[in-house]
Amino acid sequence: MPPPAASIAYSPTDGINLAGVKAAVFEPTYHEYTPRDVILYNLALQCSGQDLKFSYEGHSEFQAVPTLGLLSSIMGMGGVTQSMPVFLPDFHVSRHVHGEHYMELRNGPMPVKGKVVLETRSKIIDVVDRGRGVTVQVAQTTIDKFTGREVVYNEWTSFIMKVPGKGASIPAPAPASFIPKDTPPDHVVVEQLSPSQGAFYRAASSDFNPLHIDPAVAKMGGFERPILTGTCSLGISTKHILSLYAGGDPGRFKSIRCRLTGAVYHGDNLQLETWKLPVATPGFARIAFQLCTSSGSRNVVALSNGLLELWDKSVVSKL
Repeated sequence: MPPPAASIAYSPTDGINLAGVKAAVFEPTYHEYTPRDVILYNLALQCSGQDLKFSYEGHSEFQAVPTLGLLSSIMGMGGVTQSMPVFLPDFHVSRHVHGEHYMELRNGPMPVKGKVVLETRSKIIDVVDRGRGVTVQVAQTTIDKFTGREVVYNEWTSFIMKVPGKGASIPAPAPASFIPKDTPPDHVVVEQLSPSQGAFYRAASSDFNPLHIDPAVAKMGGFERPILTGTCSLGISTKHILSLYAGGDPGRFKSIRCRLTGAVYHGDNLQLETWKLPVATPGFARIAFQLCTSSGSRNVVALSNGLLELWDKSVVSKL
């Protein structure tokens, strides 16, 4: 349920009510899942059904790709998105895209045994004028409803095109790039997406934004056809980076961040490029990455300035 409209409403005179929006309280959202849902999520990231740790709940190493933690974020964005027409002028769902994301697991791998119920509380922490529109930054804390233990923290940044930024914050300087300049990647991984990838992931993730399935809505947003959900691209990237640098161990995943800079279409060819960075802080490794996508003559960077952090094995054993 969104907060009362009067507390966050846009003013034609004063613009965006930034103080009211940042003080808004959203009802918690709940994500319930079982091993069946974990398997569907893994398969929606094109994990092999022959790899039993992803597809068989009875396997001794049964696991979720760590970005399962993004699904609570997607559900938490429901109430925030419902309120956007109130605090943003000229809002339309076709002009709302995922712009940046940060996700951190707080207490080891995502739970996968039995029925899991996660509670997420979302809070808008900023609305920033970007000239061509605004970004809305949302902080989301997710706990296990049964134990109260914190599971995952997300920061979701939406870009809403063609919205005037009066009343919004002034943008901070762009962060430095994690990608080493003039340095070839350590690894390059290529993956072909299924033409049905978007529909499958949409069902497995409960991200029902019509931009990802309806050709008419996609065209209204300026896209040739429906685009793949950005969280799917994040999940596929995470799957490969864990395999390359952590032996596929989900317990070593700490966090991931990136900008979502280009559209991925169903059936595209993906190319993941990765660089292991020098150790900045003892205890974990940093992997920079970018994800490129292509179809025909089209070739764009879909995920840019990515950084995935991995706990060292010695740290994982103490968590």
